[in-house]
Amino acid sequence: MARRSFDAAAKFLLDRASPELIAWLAGKRPISVRPIRADLVDVDVRRADRIFEVVLPGRRRRRQYFHVEVQTAGQEAMDLRMLRYWAKAKEAIRKRGKAAPLSSFVLYLDRKQYRDDPGGLWTDEGHGTTCAFTYRAVKLWEVDPEELKGPGNPGLRTLLPLAGCADPVEAVIESRAAILGTSERIAPAKLKADLCGILALFAGIVIPDKDRIRRLVWEDTMGIEKSCIYRYIHEKGRRKGYQKGIEKGIEKGIEKGIEKGIEKGIEKGTEETSVRSILEVLESRFGKIDPGIEGRIRGRDREGLKALLRKAAIAPSLAAFTREIPPAPRARKARAVPSRGR
Repeated sequence: MARRSFDAAAKFLLDRASPELIAWLAGKRPISVRPIRADLVDVDVRRADRIFEVVLPGRRRRRQYFHVEVQTAGQEAMDLRMLRYWAKAKEAIRKRGKAAPLSSFVLYLDRKQYRDDPGGLWTDEGHGTTCAFTYRAVKLWEVDPEELKGPGNPGLRTLLPLAGCADPVEAVIESRAAILGTSERIAPAKLKADLCGILALFAGIVIPDKDRIRRLVWEDTMGIEKSCIYRYIHEKGRRKGYQKGIEKGIEKGIEKGIEKGIEKGIEKGTEETSVRSILEVLESRFGKIDPGIEGRIRGRDREGLKALLRKAAIAPSLAAFTREIPPAPRARKARAVPSRGR
């Protein structure tokens, strides 16, 4: 898949899920996160990185900066590149009269293409000239999957298939359900659509079968015929101009190509599709499901099924989920209509 597409997806994730990313990297949820203008640092062209002005909780709430870059494989001399960027960014921040600590991170997505990154530069040039610069090189395949989970972390869920999961397919199923089951207050339908697109793109790194990704993420409730991500995966290279247009569309905002499809899918999804989604999540998390539970799930309206999908994604156990299933709605009795005499 073209590098530009991964760059655009990573850029979108940095823009839309920055509080989640900072909370994960810093180990605490920030009070505020504000992106800094891209033209602040005049280095080489970088598509998938951001600098954030962050305020973390604590006795002394002081401003600090986080530089986060996303890489599929990495580049040669990454240590020098990160050092150069850190120095330029540090200089630019000081010129703004807001001197503060600047921490640097590189997130690596693809284990197979990964180029070794020592996470720093240590050198003694002689005659009193030395350099010791470090940054965090985060290899997602070494990350504990539990770190990326949580009811308030739908953005991080897109990275779950790339983490140290025993089964990336199961991770995709779980992530999709968690994204769609997130509260509308945290992630409205538009954002859920975008995150499902990112999930499909990133899943392609570890799941070579693109048709399987289509079935896992897009089929039925996802409105596959409307998805520019699906079309990009399956029609790549068919028309050069079309490919560039898709990549440009992703870079401007993945939601424009996906939003309509996913929203229509959620709205028009049949009861059978919704029930199957809930059962898939439960089976992926807890194993074989008793037919009695399936019977208790059926017969509900769309909102009721959406609520159960959300509970299935975050319930600590199957027993806990079962306790959360409300009583089945009573069927309304049809009232007899008296016949009118002529």
